[in-house]
Amino acid sequence: MIVTSVVFLPGASAVTEHARDRLAELSTGDVQTGTRHNLPSTCTTARECEHAVRTRAPMQDVTLRSTIDRNNELFRLHSRQGQIIVEGISASMKTERKRAVEAVQRAARQVPPPSKNPLDGFPLPHVWALVVTAITCSICCVLMVVYAFDKCTFPNLMLSNYIIFYPSNMLANISWPLYAITHAYLEFLLWQRLVARRSPAARIFGQTFLFVAVPAWMAQLSCLVWGIEAYPIAHTIIGGVYGASWTIAHGIRSLHMDHMRANPESGLAHGEIATFCVNIRLICFWLECAFGPFIIIGMLMKDLCPVWIAWVCCISEHIFFVHYRLILTTMSYIPDIVLLDKDLAIARAAEREEEEEEGGLWKSD
Repeated sequence: MIVTSVVFLPGASAVTEHARDRLAELSTGDVQTGTRHNLPSTCTTARECEHAVRTRAPMQDVTLRSTIDRNNELFRLHSRQGQIIVEGISASMKTERKRAVEAVQRAARQVPPPSKNPLDGFPLPHVWALVVTAITCSICCVLMVVYAFDKCTFPNLMLSNYIIFYPSNMLANISWPLYAITHAYLEFLLWQRLVARRSPAARIFGQTFLFVAVPAWMAQLSCLVWGIEAYPIAHTIIGGVYGASWTIAHGIRSLHMDHMRANPESGLAHGEIATFCVNIRLICFWLECAFGPFIIIGMLMKDLCPVWIAWVCCISEHIFFVHYRLILTTMSYIPDIVLLDKDLAIARAAEREEEEEEGGLWKSD
């Protein structure tokens, strides 16, 4: 409470008791409304103080109201600004949270959860293609021998001696090209995958594919054109190229490439099943190296070699160079093809997401 002091000038003895009370009332202000009046210090009578209050009170009330209104307006303005800021922060937080959830969901779709099974997702399209063609070709080779078993005599019991008869030649003309084309296509995709991942194994795999495996498949199909009965020398040379080429290809990959599987940057499959398949391929390589000389001797010197060598030649050719190579060695690439299918599936899923996002942007526009 502010009390305004009043100074009485000399000669103010004529102030009555009523004037003093009125002066005290005006000086202390209105207690109920909380209004205080600043009286001039020259007021000597109650009338002068009353006059001062009447002239100055309206001005003070207007000033007070304008100040209150201005403060209220500033408060509303600041409250609105604060509300806008809070709404903007809330909207940005919701947007960032949505983006983070979408990123996590996208990552969860692209990166499959870890599984104890290295062949998680089997069977896949390319794996099916390799398995079906390899097993079909092996079964057809067995049927070739069954259909023409009574038409061939020892020592002419090689697979090349059976395919010159019908229907064995029909089975060979269907199954061999199907297998060669499928296997070549899958190895080409594997090579592309290793190159895309900048794998250190890409160079070895690509060189063995282009300069060893492709000539081997071409030699295999050429044996259907130049039969052993009509072109014995050419057929023998072409068959030797096929057998030696695949042995060299598997040997180089087993000795110089498969040890890279322990490195995650190699892009090759690793794990127990992959290691097992690598060992199968390595065993096939050593067996073909061990029995290859017997086949060469049996093919070049049929009439001069001992009987047991001729039998070893025929049996090893059917077992190791046909069925073992077709089924076990070919299917030893299944872990790598599983990774290939997963990479292709991830790439296609990413393309679909990009197309959906572009479509959503066009719709929103």
